Amino acid sequence: RIFKIKNKILEKYHEDGYLLADVQIDTVSARNRRINLVLNINEGQEVQVEKIRFHGNVNIDDDDLRDAMDEIKEDRWWRSADFNPEKYEEDKKLIVQYCKENGFRDAEILRDSISYNEDQTDLYIDIWINEGAKYYFGDITFTNNVIFEDAALLHALDIEKGDVYDQKKYDEGIRDRVQKLYYNQGYLFS
Repeated sequence: RIFKIKNKILEKYHEDGYLLADVQIDTVSARNRRINLVLNINEGQEVQVEKIRFHGNVNIDDDDLRDAMDEIKEDRWWRSADFNPEKYEEDKKLIVQYCKENGFRDAEILRDSISYNEDQTDLYIDIWINEGAKYYFGDITFTNNVIFEDAALLHALDIEKGDVYDQKKYDEGIRDRVQKLYYNQGYLFS
């Protein structure tokens, strides 16, 4: 239980940007077979994200990748930049999603690292990316469609040959527009 208490307290400090916080818990005997807990908390300095650096990206600008991140930002005079590990993991997924929406279907984060300055008040994030090849939509054909003609399905899909590959646009075209055409005609399992 003491271990869980310590981890919960540290988790709260980490969420608030105190990544270097330390908690020591001592036990002191009390009456009637009880013990008291003495918590010694060293909050440390609040750590701010000073810089987010990308490596390996050739076609996508660093600023665009930083902008793709929702929660983790660099420290600026108008905003603080706390680091939350859980939100950071979500933001890494958003970086890959952004790449896929801009033609880099095979994009992946190869690795990442976190480091501190000497006095451990500033945090630096390094992310290595493999963009992969840039893709474009090619010929689009439909098979086994009897209810709607190819032209109607192509119009609903809203993708043309030569468009930059965009995973989100493709998924929305199939799920939100083409399938709705069939659903509206009563074909719920098309």
